[in-house]
Amino acid sequence: MHNYATTVVSETGYVFTPDYYIRITKRMLSSMALTHAHSVLDDSVLLDAGDHAAMHRGLRAGYTEWVGQMGTAWLSLGWDWMAHHDGHLSAVRAVSPRTNILVLSPGGYDPTPQGCSQDLWAYIDALPWQQQVMQAI
Repeated sequence: MHNYATTVVSETGYVFTPDYYIRITKRMLSSMALTHAHSVLDDSVLLDAGDHAAMHRGLRAGYTEWVGQMGTAWLSLGWDWMAHHDGHLSAVRAVSPRTNILVLSPGGYDPTPQGCSQDLWAYIDALPWQQQVMQAI
């Protein structure tokens, strides 16, 4: 674990970290504004979903990327999705979101991979992304 508390995105700017991750607090995550960059059909995502795809009878799948800016830092968050027979889209959680964002622990430490994924999935769940993806594909 590394303590990069001095390189957290602040309200006024950003300091680069050696690994180029953007470290933010949970409060910053909750106020983060991302916009749809692109979405692509990629049925190989169903292979990553494994039994999940069969269980939910996914028809089509792909990935989406959303971007935003916090201070001078550009943020990127991408995840896989699948379309179901009834037309709704859902995120495929078999693969963690792909991102340059790390959500710090309350003490300012880097999160565990599982902890960061949980925070990002909660953000994605609150994001109205399905309509944007449907329009893009």
